Amino acid sequence: MPRPAGTRFASVLATLALFLLLSACSNSQDSQNANAGDSTALAMGDSASAAPDSLAEEEQGGFFARFRRGDSEDEEEVEAIPVELVEVTRRDVPSYLSATASLEAEKQVEIHCKAAGQLQKLLVEEGDYVREGQALCRLDGAVQRVAVEEAGLRAQSAERVFRRSEAMYKVQDISEQEFQEVKFRYDEALAQQQAAEIALEHCSVLAPFSGIIAERFVDLGQNLILGSRIFSIVDADPLLARIFLPEKEAVHIAPGQDVVISPSTHPDLELSGEVLRISPIVDTRTGTVKVTCQIPGDSELRPGSFVRVLVQTDLHP
Repeated sequence: MPRPAGTRFASVLATLALFLLLSACSNSQDSQNANAGDSTALAMGDSASAAPDSLAEEEQGGFFARFRRGDSEDEEEVEAIPVELVEVTRRDVPSYLSATASLEAEKQVEIHCKAAGQLQKLLVEEGDYVREGQALCRLDGAVQRVAVEEAGLRAQSAERVFRRSEAMYKVQDISEQEFQEVKFRYDEALAQQQAAEIALEHCSVLAPFSGIIAERFVDLGQNLILGSRIFSIVDADPLLARIFLPEKEAVHIAPGQDVVISPSTHPDLELSGEVLRISPIVDTRTGTVKVTCQIPGDSELRPGSFVRVLVQTDLHP
C-alpha cells in the first residue's frame, strides 16, 4: 500500500539530516588530524632548529659550555687542570756537559796516636769545629814522665863528666880523642832527654789543621798503642767534585770556568762553583780527563754527597 505523502517527506528529511550529521563529524575528525600533524611538524621543526643552535652555542662556548645548560645529565664534576703563569724574559742559552760525582773535602786525614797509654781525657766530639794546634784528647803519660826523669838524670851526669873533661882538656891532661868521646856521650844524653820530652808531649793529641771532627774511633779509658786511630778530621772548605770528561770536550774547559752543582737529594737546588784544575794527562783506559771542580764549604752540602755537575761549554745568544 502506498505511503502517505507526509510520511515520505518526513523520511527524506531524516535521511538528509543523517547525511549532514555524518558529514560534519567527518570534517571535524579531519581538522583534528590536520592540527595534530601541524603541531608535530612544528615541534620537529623547532627541535631541528634548536639542535644546531645548541651545537653552535657549545662550539662558541668551548668545552665548558655544556655545563652551563643546567641539564641534569651534564652536571658531572670535572677536575681542574692546574697551570702556571711565568713572565717571559730574553736571555742567552748556555750549553752544558753533565757528569756525576761524590763531593770530597779539600783536606781529610785520620789522626793516629804517637804515644802509648790510657786515654784519660776526651776534649772534643764528632761534629765539633777545632782550630790548628787545639788539644783533642790526652793520655795519662805515666810511662813518658818516668822516661823524661831518667833521661834528665843521665843528661846531668853526662854534663858533669863533660865539664870536668873539658877543663882537663884545656890543660892537656887528657887527649883530644878522650875529650871527643866524653862530648859524644854528653850530646847523646841530651838527645835522649829531648826525645823523652817529645814523647811526653805526644800524650796530648793536637789538631793538625783547622776543621771538623768527622769520626771518633776511641772511648774514654781505652788503652792505646802507638799508631792507634783516634779521630778523623775534615776541612770542608772548599768541597771538591772530581768528574771525568771525554778528551774532545775537555779542551773547551779551563780553570776558573763556572759550573753548576745540584745534589741528588734536592734536584731543584743549584749551587755555583768553578773549575779548580784540569789533569794534564788522559786516562788511556777510558779516554777521559779528570776535571776537579770546587764549591764553597758554607753550602748545604757535605762531603760524600752525590751531586750532578754541569760544566758550561758554549753560550748561544
